[in-house]
Amino acid sequence: MPLHFHFTQDTDAAQIQLFAKVVKCMLDNNSTIENENWLDCTLPQEVQNFSQLYDICHTSQKETIFYITTPRYENLEYVAMRSQQIPNIDVNRILLILQPHFNAFKADTIQKPYINLVDCLLASFISINTELTNFFLNLADEADSFRWDDKYGPCFFDRERFSAVRDMIVGIELQADLIGRYTSTMRDTAKAILMSLLYQCGFLTFWCCLVDILSFPGSDEKEKEVMKNLSDYLLTNYANVYVYNIVVENNPIESGDLALQRGSTENTTRIKIYLTRYDDSPVLLRLDLPHMGCPYVHLNIEENGNNRHILLSNEAHGNEYDHVFNNLANALLRYNFNVTEYVHSPVGQDEVIFRDMRYRKALLNYAPCSFYCLAFSDLKINHEHEWITDPFIIKARNTLVELLEKDGYNIEELLSLDPPNLLEMAYQELLE
Repeated sequence: MPLHFHFTQDTDAAQIQLFAKVVKCMLDNNSTIENENWLDCTLPQEVQNFSQLYDICHTSQKETIFYITTPRYENLEYVAMRSQQIPNIDVNRILLILQPHFNAFKADTIQKPYINLVDCLLASFISINTELTNFFLNLADEADSFRWDDKYGPCFFDRERFSAVRDMIVGIELQADLIGRYTSTMRDTAKAILMSLLYQCGFLTFWCCLVDILSFPGSDEKEKEVMKNLSDYLLTNYANVYVYNIVVENNPIESGDLALQRGSTENTTRIKIYLTRYDDSPVLLRLDLPHMGCPYVHLNIEENGNNRHILLSNEAHGNEYDHVFNNLANALLRYNFNVTEYVHSPVGQDEVIFRDMRYRKALLNYAPCSFYCLAFSDLKINHEHEWITDPFIIKARNTLVELLEKDGYNIEELLSLDPPNLLEMAYQELLE
């Protein structure tokens, strides 16, 4: 008889999916997960702890289907036995292991050696992206829609760029060993270098949440329609981007049931994603509900001064689509990596975040220049390396000088600073 689990309290989709992954993992007998204490997982009324759950699943390993019921969702059906219906729990494990590193980075209290941190981030990036890619490949295989020229993973592994990041961190570690300590410029340069991996892991975190909701069997047809169209568009058009901030709107939608009579300023934007591409273009993705002038769920894209929207649903006639981002928002707040905020986000706040993004992106781009200057200084080489005169680096330096001048710093002093000291000043200003 198939296992059936019942939750007496209302449980959001992300929590249900996490519990389903645990059960699937135990039924597949591919983990000793009953001994893990990292799981922040709500349990149903049938079990008191993970050891008891493991015993139940261990005696039911011939079952290939199990069910979950909550006050909101009845008889959600899941398939075990190596099924790819939902992503593997390994992704959640990696996300939760990474969380303390993001906490430390945000609080500027990193204790882990930088080389260990960069290896952890690289391994996590590869593992998560591989799991997500396998998920989409299996979906295409099951639908008999696989094509060699399609893209099935959120990111690709840029070996050259990632190797350069690791090599620079190794170089800083060697410099610190040589003089017996880290200087403040070394620390800030290392943290700026690490930004590229942190923000790309943030992009994959968003994808983990999106895939959880995309594969949730409790979604109604309208939510499935929107999640499928959103994932298809992002998968095709965005890869290896840097996610700086995600905002989940905490104010309720105004105008009640009058969906097509409300304006775009009445909290119809439910989620904002602030990101940049490698070429520095700042992008704001806004997940919007139907409103006057656009009776569809849509993705607004603001980039390079242009605004366009991508339709994600059929035409709305009332408020029948108003719920479609609720589960995704809850998932993002659960696995937020400290880039998700639950606040009211008026349009005026966008410029504040864009300015912060310019700071961070310029720091990220300028970090290699600072590294090479530190390296040549330690080697007693008086040579203007090509990194200093590269147009890409000059653009990053000019951005940092411009932003620091607006913050009240003297322009002559800024222009006189060498790359490591300019980077340190900008990094410390960013932390204020």
